[in-house]
Amino acid sequence: MPIVYVHGVATRDAEHPFLEIEAYLRRYVAPAICADPNTMPIFHAYWGELGARLAYGGISLPRSLLLGQGTETIAAGDIQRALLASSLGAALPAGAGAEVPGGDNLATGLISGRAGMPAMNPLRLKDLTQDQLSNLLVELVASAEPDAQRRIALTLAADAAARDAALTLALASAPDMATECQRVAQALAAASGDGLVAQGGGWLQRMADMLKETLGRAASVPGAAATLVAAELRRPLNDFVSRFLGDAFVYLENRQMPGSEAPGPIQQVFLDRMAKAADAQRQRADEAIVVLSHSMGGQIVYDAVTHFMPRDPRFAGVRIALWCATASQVGYFEELKLFCASDPQYHGEAPAPFPAAHIDSWWNVWDPNDFISYSARGIFDRVDDMAYLSGMSLLGAHSSYLRHPSFFRQLRCRVEEALK
Repeated sequence: MPIVYVHGVATRDAEHPFLEIEAYLRRYVAPAICADPNTMPIFHAYWGELGARLAYGGISLPRSLLLGQGTETIAAGDIQRALLASSLGAALPAGAGAEVPGGDNLATGLISGRAGMPAMNPLRLKDLTQDQLSNLLVELVASAEPDAQRRIALTLAADAAARDAALTLALASAPDMATECQRVAQALAAASGDGLVAQGGGWLQRMADMLKETLGRAASVPGAAATLVAAELRRPLNDFVSRFLGDAFVYLENRQMPGSEAPGPIQQVFLDRMAKAADAQRQRADEAIVVLSHSMGGQIVYDAVTHFMPRDPRFAGVRIALWCATASQVGYFEELKLFCASDPQYHGEAPAPFPAAHIDSWWNVWDPNDFISYSARGIFDRVDDMAYLSGMSLLGAHSSYLRHPSFFRQLRCRVEEALK
């Protein structure tokens, strides 16, 4: 059973992050659908080179009023870790920490938490669920390890360590946060193997220090201060939103060839990869295909399965067992009636029909912290709509789905259900 992945907006590299996504699909999803995961075809519908281009290099994007120069003058990694920890703290059950009084210095309070706002006592790792601990470790690895192959290996090790029953017991008996951080770092080192640790020189202590810093920031960055810090990262947010709007406009303008219903260049990329998947499906005598889309990729898939594929003889009888749309705007686009198949008769209490021509099951996943992902519940009939809580801030939530093994574990469960 082949898998087709179609990326979303602001992607301009054919290999990154697909290299990691492919590794996670083989590790967590492929065993549910293929006897030999290493032989399962995974196709990447990369269309980024056809996306938006800014003619003046983006000089129209405003800079931050406080810093003046956007993020070039600050270390965004530290702030992102603070926001990550703050989000994780907010996701914990009530009572996981106690409020402590703040101070009155806003300038220091942005980072220290002393901004006249309540903060939380330092988080304890024992209070995190296995998914939360896994997500936290994955994000720290992503911020600290630039090499893609090592990052993939360390991410897999982080997920394994977070789910180790021995570590759960070790955390429960740890007397303080510092001990917890050391025990997690040791578990991660053991899970990753001696070779990876040896390459890192001081890696064990660095990971422990990063954990301690991040958990400390969770206590010291209350929600209002986190919002102020996020506002100072306006440049990356502007860059992202501009690329999102640009890619969306380019796709809609060129969705079909001028004067015909033939698919435009971006849509054609996806259809060509689907055709290859269909050929692989026939050769392997598999019954169906799995499609994973991210962000704008969801709109590309929906247009394909409702308009272009039914008109293309290459896809006669082709079935998609499960389409997982992550961080998409499919529901919002249908509310605006922007799809080729959109029909004004479906509105209000009358949901649009399920795209059954080529799809058996559709799982729409959105993150409450992701400001450009949308629910599809009540808009489409029979859609399985679910909120995925990544624990990330708005700076990272849009792409966090596909960095977390916890998400791919859920995807595997959905694939297994679709194949029953």
